[in-house]
Amino acid sequence: MFKIEKNIPIYSNGGKGGRKKGALYLTLESLEVGDSFLIPLGKRSHANHLAKLLNIKTVTRLTDDREIIRVWRTK
Repeated sequence: MFKIEKNIPIYSNGGKGGRKKGALYLTLESLEVGDSFLIPLGKRSHANHLAKLLNIKTVTRLTDDREIIRVWRTK
């Protein structure tokens, strides 16, 4: 079980309008159908989540070194 703490103020998000868009989000947002890019294997689920938020379809495949994946936009 996690430690429960009381009376801790909510941290500021550092600006107006929520979080800044990260590099992965911006890359996915600018992809056209058929475009692709490489990311570390550990970012696969994050890329899939962001693609879903952006309402775009992607396919990911491991590269030969098994530590990098390629992400393609399909729709």
